[in-house]
Amino acid sequence: MKNTRISRAAAALTALAAVAAAAGIVTGSVQALPPGTAATPGQTLSPTSGNKTTSFTLSLAAPNNVCPGDTATGGFRWNQYITSAGVDAGTLTWDASGPIVPAGSPAGSIAQPLYSTAGTPQVNRNTAVNTGQITGTSTLNFDLNTLSAGEYKIGFACSKTGQTERYWQTLITVTGAGAGITWVQGTKPGVPTSFTANGGSTTGGKITGSFAAPAGTTDPAISSYTVTATPVGGGAPVTLSPAPTAAGSYEITGLTNGTSYDVTVTATNSVGTSTAATVSNVTVNPNPVGAPALSATSGTGVVNLSWTAPTDPAGSTRTGYTVTCTGPAPATTACTTSTTLTGLSPTATSLAVNLAAGVYTFTIQATYNSPFTGTTSAGVSGSSLPNTVVVAAIEVDRPAGALVMTQRCGVFGSAPQYVDDRFGTLPALTATANADPTDGVNGWNFGTLPTGTAPTITGGASDPRFPGYPYPVDADQVPNPNYPTTCGLDLGIGALLTQGDYAGNYFAATGRINQITIVDTRDTDAGWTLNGRMSAFTGPAGETFAGNHLGWDPENTWDSAPTLAGYDMTVAAGTARQPVAPSSTDGLGDASNETNNNIAKALAKANAGAGLGMAVIDARVRLLVPVTVNAGTYTGTLTFTIV
Repeated sequence: MKNTRISRAAAALTALAAVAAAAGIVTGSVQALPPGTAATPGQTLSPTSGNKTTSFTLSLAAPNNVCPGDTATGGFRWNQYITSAGVDAGTLTWDASGPIVPAGSPAGSIAQPLYSTAGTPQVNRNTAVNTGQITGTSTLNFDLNTLSAGEYKIGFACSKTGQTERYWQTLITVTGAGAGITWVQGTKPGVPTSFTANGGSTTGGKITGSFAAPAGTTDPAISSYTVTATPVGGGAPVTLSPAPTAAGSYEITGLTNGTSYDVTVTATNSVGTSTAATVSNVTVNPNPVGAPALSATSGTGVVNLSWTAPTDPAGSTRTGYTVTCTGPAPATTACTTSTTLTGLSPTATSLAVNLAAGVYTFTIQATYNSPFTGTTSAGVSGSSLPNTVVVAAIEVDRPAGALVMTQRCGVFGSAPQYVDDRFGTLPALTATANADPTDGVNGWNFGTLPTGTAPTITGGASDPRFPGYPYPVDADQVPNPNYPTTCGLDLGIGALLTQGDYAGNYFAATGRINQITIVDTRDTDAGWTLNGRMSAFTGPAGETFAGNHLGWDPENTWDSAPTLAGYDMTVAAGTARQPVAPSSTDGLGDASNETNNNIAKALAKANAGAGLGMAVIDARVRLLVPVTVNAGTYTGTLTFTIV
């Protein structure tokens, strides 16, 4: 009788050439097929079940019944084998007596030849000349194979110089042991995957969840699944009926609330039943019952509470209500009352709470038998009023709002120190009077306006609305922002650059814009953007240079703090712009003189939903005057728009 073959170490493989030579096999390097190489299709097992002595055949249908070459010219042989299911048949190596268990196979794996019913091992058989065809196959049985219960592969293998070059395989499952074994084609299913179990439910008494089919292909196909909940610590299991025939969601009912269960699922086919997937200690417990709908009505020396009862789930018993109370504001203390807040009847729908004058917050929760629980309601406020009450009806109009931009001539915000390779070091600048937030108390102080000088309007007159800055309004408190104002800015005499890449090319001058204030009181809170564009500079005899030679460094000097309700105006200063050549997209030049610079530059911006309030904007400006223009005074217009 052929004994079970055990796994050989790598040293045994190196000796294979000598063994093969002794058996008359052409020797060569031993290199198995790459692990995981797919078996060649076309093998048929007949019959598909039997016992140790049952005769069966393994057949190969054309064109799959050939080795890669023949025996005479290529040295190919064909063999028939049985291995443990965990062995990769593509990595089998061969000596004169049969297959060798590959190194790295699972412990206890076997590899044996198959035997004909006459007791002949089917090893090192010749292939047909020229075609490499496998011919002369025999009727087989397992009488000489030592098998125990488990899963195996049986099939053909083409070998050359002791290595497997092509193979076929069929899975079988063996039960029993020794002379009493039986076998059947196929294997039992793998373990179901993605198994979940949840004991929470609004109605209780059940576990719900889902599972997926075992990984890979199951042969034969799965006929059913078994889902079972077994009480932890003992008790009768509950099995889902009817048994599911496909993976998916499930629901086991008839369980006991408050009890923990171990939940399992197995898959079954005609060969057998899989190992179980398990979720342990799933407690059947209903979800909390919804909260009562609570309302509070203020009264003299009392707050009157009323509520609508929640919908009680099946199996529950409402035992009462618990009312909680905090106050009076601003302290948070237990309420004092002449009426008990707990121990209320389960049928109660109202409660009068006698309280000292003040504002109180109440919640309510229904109580139930275990394992049911109630949800606490949202808090509601109610006032206990003093005995003497005077009521005054108050009415006020909120005037129409607008987006208003104003400026004050001669008022400048502070500016930080500035250093670059064109202007060198520009010192930090302090703010003029009433141009810095520190001038105010607890915020900005516009009470001392009009500090500075009124800008001019069309025609050259001073703005008559200047005393109302930064938010001039009419008698109905409605602003009218739709008129232009003008402030002049003298940058003085430019100084020749004597350092950096542009030394000798430009005269440099610096200054600050007249401070701009933005007020947004519109209902829409659509946000806003404050933009600036610089015209070309014009000098003697109409000579010009581009507005892009002016750049700026915006500053958000101040914006409104959060309101009492938490709304916060948020203003971001625009991007610093360098004075540059006319073709650049930087600088402040406008479309009238900069063909490649058709976009206004943002001085400041507030996004929608964060633009209501007041903001004060400043900027240091930096100008480069080309040495290529004639001496004289050059003027241009920096236009601000807000959208």
